[in-house]
Amino acid sequence: MTAALAYTPARRRDFLSEVDSLSGQHVELCYHCHTCSAGCLVSASMPHGPDRMLRLIELGERSQALAAPDIWLCVGCETCTARCPNGIDVARVMDTLRHLSLAAGATRETRRLRLFHDIYMKVVRYTGRSSEALMLGLYKVLGLDLFSDLGAGLQLVLRGKIPIIPEVIGERKQVERLFAAAREADRREQAAARAEKGRTA
Repeated sequence: MTAALAYTPARRRDFLSEVDSLSGQHVELCYHCHTCSAGCLVSASMPHGPDRMLRLIELGERSQALAAPDIWLCVGCETCTARCPNGIDVARVMDTLRHLSLAAGATRETRRLRLFHDIYMKVVRYTGRSSEALMLGLYKVLGLDLFSDLGAGLQLVLRGKIPIIPEVIGERKQVERLFAAAREADRREQAAARAEKGRTA
């Protein structure tokens, strides 16, 4: 973190309470042992890492936390959750930050990361599996970046490393039911969190 953080108790309390309520976790229990960041598979590509993301929440740095690329680089492997000595579901907290970031709108820093995330989820939803060619094509077109890495991509296609025609599973309805169940579970969790927040306000 290079920017100075302007700590204010009220801002800290508001953002911390919001994340705690929506995630069902107690971020303030983190004593920053760095175990989550040490075990994270992609922390080397993150500007902050899981541990510092929790610290941003504790300090009430809402805008910096929601604009961080870290929340979109997180692969959801839950290694951080499994290793946390205080039992914080760090992966769930990161998921909560993604929801809040989506609600807040895209920023220049996260627009391309979010685009890739959205494309991946849509491809899995409609084909039942990931498809490199389909994801790459959509990302290039929607991201208005048609020619970068074109040579490398063409070589992969010519060598048969990337199938051109996406494979679609036969039971797409099962996948759609999984997505529908996830949306319903998320809706219930959000409603419960809002109700809990209303009772404690």
